[in-house]
Amino acid sequence: MKFLKCGVFALLLSISGISGAYAQAEHPAPSPSDTVRFKVKGITCSMDLRQISDKVEAVAGVHRCEVLKEGAVSRFQVAFDPKTATTEEIHAAVEGTGGCQNPNEFPYKVKALKR
Repeated sequence: MKFLKCGVFALLLSISGISGAYAQAEHPAPSPSDTVRFKVKGITCSMDLRQISDKVEAVAGVHRCEVLKEGAVSRFQVAFDPKTATTEEIHAAVEGTGGCQNPNEFPYKVKALKR
């Protein structure tokens, strides 16, 4: 009987360990995240905002790019993994985005905000 109790206890421990590993695999821990805010000059329309957001979100390590304020000078906030992406790469993605009226021109200029 004692052997049976130990076996059941070991089985329960092993099942709980398996289910814990399954839960971790199904819901992995989020990547570390940092946030950067900056202004972008040269915006002429809402399509510019969309193109810039898409280009920034295509940078490896970027989780989200959102527009905080729309206008000729717009403000963006970007959440990213600092182990994968850098602020310089994010700014380069913005400035490397072609204009919506002429994709061969790169009218956008980034100005970092003070933290």
